[in-house]
Amino acid sequence: MFPHLEPLAVFIHHEGQQRELGTLTSLGSDVNFSWSTAAVDHGEEWSPLRLPLHNSQRIVIPSDFNGLAGLFHDALPDGWGRRVLGVPKPEDSGCSLALLKQVGHKAWGALSFGQTQHPPAHQIDLNEISSSVHAIEHNAGAFFPLLWTLGGWFHGARPKIAVDLNDNQQALPPDSQQEGFTPWLIKFAAQDEHPETSVGEDLYMQMAQQMGIDVMPHRVLILDGRPCFATQRFDRKNGQKIFTHSLSGLLHCSHRVANLDYIILGRVLRQLTPEINLEQAFRRVCFNAALSVRDDHAKNISLMKKGSVWGLTPAYDLTYMTGPRGYHYMNFANCPERDPTREFVLRVGNEYGLSPPVAHRILNQAVDIAFEMLHQSQGLLSASWNRPIKKRLKEICKGLRPRFSATHRSKT
Repeated sequence: MFPHLEPLAVFIHHEGQQRELGTLTSLGSDVNFSWSTAAVDHGEEWSPLRLPLHNSQRIVIPSDFNGLAGLFHDALPDGWGRRVLGVPKPEDSGCSLALLKQVGHKAWGALSFGQTQHPPAHQIDLNEISSSVHAIEHNAGAFFPLLWTLGGWFHGARPKIAVDLNDNQQALPPDSQQEGFTPWLIKFAAQDEHPETSVGEDLYMQMAQQMGIDVMPHRVLILDGRPCFATQRFDRKNGQKIFTHSLSGLLHCSHRVANLDYIILGRVLRQLTPEINLEQAFRRVCFNAALSVRDDHAKNISLMKKGSVWGLTPAYDLTYMTGPRGYHYMNFANCPERDPTREFVLRVGNEYGLSPPVAHRILNQAVDIAFEMLHQSQGLLSASWNRPIKKRLKEICKGLRPRFSATHRSKT
């Protein structure tokens, strides 16, 4: 891909209105961003911790952000998108701008880059797309334009597409805004993943919902004979774009290394919205601990803005993981152990301002949910998926609840 050296306009679509935020310009290894006069006059902050409207200091950008401030790095294609485009990781700022120009109006969240045209909506054969997704696993370096149009800009290495679906499972390209269609994200198991990965993720989302965690509607689709996980998008609602910003982008913190703590998440939420109740955040902390959701890096935790109020997005990418060297990406009150223990998880709850009875109750509920998940998975997933997970979750929950009831033992 040729570098894009011309200035690139950035727009935001918020609450039904489009405004120009500013301009990105390539400066060697970095990208300079200048806020537009209209954005400054409007006065609304979109990345207040690292890219405030009024800042005279030089912005420090992580080396793996490709020269972009976090607000824009959130929109940069990740491993899957680069495979779809057939391009390697961008080496300089010009390549980063070229990728953002390719993203155009399709970006995750509410940003768009450059003046782009919306192509006419046309019906999509999801089974054919599923075949193309698996074909790309064997054709490294090839360009798959339709897959790019259908979600190549999304985060992560796992294959996925974004489409608008109706109740009859008919599909249109994203942002078609056709009556009866809603925005969905469909994820496929990668070549090196267990074929039941998608069914397992759907089960985890069910368990999160039982835990009182906010999640989007979701289901399993069978495409081209393979199970796929589908979930409604939280960055689109009623034809409008919803502003979202990853924790990674907000803090200019790489999601590729384990370098954050759940206590930091609470502090960020309180800094942005001082009156926020952190019980929902603590429910996610306990769920991730008890069910070994260890892909809990800073791009898998995001915030959204409704009006001028910041809060957590619905939870996503909830699935069993062994984690980096067996650890979580996010630590629990600086817990030194590989598996978080009850003492340290409750320290997070204390930091979040929860009373001890409430924190204990939520953590106990998470352990109960872990055993309920194991019970439900027995009739849903194969022994090859269940056996190693069952063993690990039992080990983890020993440190979260010292004694297990007979009910737990009988269910597993």
